[in-house]
Amino acid sequence: MAYVELFGSITTIGDEAFRNCVNLSELTLPNSLTSLSAGALKGCTGITELTLPESLTSLSAGALEGCTGITELILPESLTSIGDGALKDCTGVTELTLPASLTSIGSGLLEGCANLNKLVVGCDPAILPSDMLDLLANIDEVYLSADASDEQVRALSELMGRPWYDPLPREGEESSFKAMPYEPLPGDDFWYDEEYSRLDAYQGYELNLILPREIDGVELSMIGGGMMNRASYGDNYDVELPVVSLVIPENYTEIPAYAFQNCDALETVICYAPIEKLEEGTFSGCTSLTNVIFVNGVREIDRYAFGNSLYLETVYIGDQTQRIDENAFKDPDGYEYFTADRCITDPALMPDVDALLEAVKCDPMPEPTPEPMPEPAQPVGEAGAPFLGEWYGVRMEMEGMALSFSEMDMVMNLTFREDGTAELYDGEESVASTWSVVDGAAIVDGLSCILLDDGTLCVEEDGAKLIFVRDGATTEPAVTEPEVNEPAPAEPVPDELSAYVGSWHACYLMTGGMTGDPRSEFGLDIALELNADGTGSLIFGEPEQGVWYQDENGYVYFGEGGEAPDMPLSLLEDGFLCYGSMDGDGNALGGYILFSQDPGAVWAAEIEAEPAATEVPFVPTEPVAVPEGSDLERLERKYVCVSAEVSGYTMDASMLGGEYSLTFHADGTVDFVMVGTSVPGLTWTQGTVMTDAGEAEAFIVDYYGNTLEAVCTEQGFDLNYFDSMLMHFEAEN
Repeated sequence: MAYVELFGSITTIGDEAFRNCVNLSELTLPNSLTSLSAGALKGCTGITELTLPESLTSLSAGALEGCTGITELILPESLTSIGDGALKDCTGVTELTLPASLTSIGSGLLEGCANLNKLVVGCDPAILPSDMLDLLANIDEVYLSADASDEQVRALSELMGRPWYDPLPREGEESSFKAMPYEPLPGDDFWYDEEYSRLDAYQGYELNLILPREIDGVELSMIGGGMMNRASYGDNYDVELPVVSLVIPENYTEIPAYAFQNCDALETVICYAPIEKLEEGTFSGCTSLTNVIFVNGVREIDRYAFGNSLYLETVYIGDQTQRIDENAFKDPDGYEYFTADRCITDPALMPDVDALLEAVKCDPMPEPTPEPMPEPAQPVGEAGAPFLGEWYGVRMEMEGMALSFSEMDMVMNLTFREDGTAELYDGEESVASTWSVVDGAAIVDGLSCILLDDGTLCVEEDGAKLIFVRDGATTEPAVTEPEVNEPAPAEPVPDELSAYVGSWHACYLMTGGMTGDPRSEFGLDIALELNADGTGSLIFGEPEQGVWYQDENGYVYFGEGGEAPDMPLSLLEDGFLCYGSMDGDGNALGGYILFSQDPGAVWAAEIEAEPAATEVPFVPTEPVAVPEGSDLERLERKYVCVSAEVSGYTMDASMLGGEYSLTFHADGTVDFVMVGTSVPGLTWTQGTVMTDAGEAEAFIVDYYGNTLEAVCTEQGFDLNYFDSMLMHFEAEN
């Protein structure tokens, strides 16, 4: 029997009705059929084509089991239930759709269907038996129906154990997971850790980085915490690398916290790696960052991930994000320059990645020229004999002061050898060099070392003298006490100056950023004694002895006797005495102090208005606009002085006598605290200044007509304080 046609009103084909009819090649089922009973066509290997009618509602257990000849099978939309193993061992079937009408499916349905390579699930994923879920992983193409809901996509993807970033596609769709399409940089330019599959460092000079998927056969999955150190302004590398773009392949799974912190040249990041959690501070301090695209999405964004990323324009995170920390786009001080609601989540709106990368494409940084090899050491001969051996640093001399190395907790040893080599040891490491004798002096690294009459060795550097004693010396040579400038001899003053004689008490000052009554405003008790014999003293803490006199032009001064910084004295109306200048003539005080012989006197406003040349500090009446392009992350943050350089010597902040700090405000004003006292009425602008290293960005302070330049550094600011010292400011913790 090769052909059978069933017709009429048949609704059911009974159990095993055609079982093992191996010669049956063609079977026509009537449109009235509603059920194929258990094993109805089991083992009918000769059937190659079978059309199931639209009336069929039930396909019982083993109904088509072993029908190996059937190559195409369409389950009708009327079908509601499929029994256990109904299609077991149908090895000829290559594609199958489970219709949406199904409400139950038995186990073993697809067992042995070895050539099934495409399955479309149109029914509720919840009814799929567990053994079928195990088989789905072996089918090349598995789809949901084109009209499947997002909930159904999510449900079946989870049941199949598919990752969140690669959910099951609908029929007609491609996988949403995208592999990086760009050629990575050569692995030879990177350091990596084979044990941890970690990319540790980049040693090349490209500014557009495309990270490798693997190196020497080792597939990489982690970016090391120091991977971008050369691109971070906070690291002291001989050659820093201002990377402008970064592309991360899809096989990476882990990016550590603060991985790209302070990469201040970085503008565009394209991440194909699906990120489970963007850790704390990942892009903090990336002040040029404008575009960040997580092509395959990001699940969670932690706090401060984009802190101080001032110029963010586009952040694409995909539609699978579950949590964004409320501080994700804030810095630790609470400033926010981008908000989470601006993130793009719709995959259809993902920016053109190729265009973003093309916009920042640039040439590699030139490789540095290797430093020339030093001249080989030459034996120094007899001329070098007096210098041979080891010398121990004992003190530094500058501006009449002698500073002991031991008191400064410094170590400096210098060794001269007969073969022309030398070595400098600073207590931690040794630096090898060469030396020679020129005109009786030992020259090492450009420094001149001279033997002094007392047997010590003197090395001069930047205006300071470093004194060394020989190996074996038991005592440090005596230090000559610096000369102290004594005031010039006093001479009795003429009678016409008798009004100056007496005890004077300060009642008003304008100097050093302080303006007002020194007693009530600043808690200072300042006094001036002027004696008839020409002697005097200024009492400001410790008394300062001096002389006062009248010069040939009739002007009266107090000081050391005719040399700057002697201060002018002048009598004002109503019995007040001015110490300094009210005309802004650049005297050493930088202002003036008003005295009265009445200890309770007050400098009244109407009296203050009389001197025509009195300077009044500028206090803005309207907010000053912040300059466009200012370093906004530096605003509203207090920077304190941590050290200062004076004549080549570094002083700790504790040696400065009080707090020095800077706080720049968005309204263009600045709080400048000097020796613990706030200087009022100062403003600032942003600009470019020249430094020893070239042009640099700076905040320029208007200090009552004078200019103070706060040069931006990686830690904060360097401030040239009226050419007297270079002060280093860092953000207050």
